[in-house]
Amino acid sequence: MLWRDIPKKRLHGIAVSLLSKEARKRLEELQQIDIPELHCLRIEGKPRIWGIRDRLYFKVLWWDPEHKVYPVNFTDN
Repeated sequence: MLWRDIPKKRLHGIAVSLLSKEARKRLEELQQIDIPELHCLRIEGKPRIWGIRDRLYFKVLWWDPEHKVYPVNFTDN
């Protein structure tokens, strides 16, 4: 799939500074804390796939079934 094929509302960048404390700690463990933002790919409802967008590639870091990496008030399922 190409980047242009993914709807904007399904993939967006989030500043690492806004992520949960646990997510930032995990980035340190992965030696990835120096990146400015992660990208979040919304599947449907709460579940997200988090990773690093690197030109043509999406490097998957983790699966977030409960939307806890970047907590927000979540109302739709």
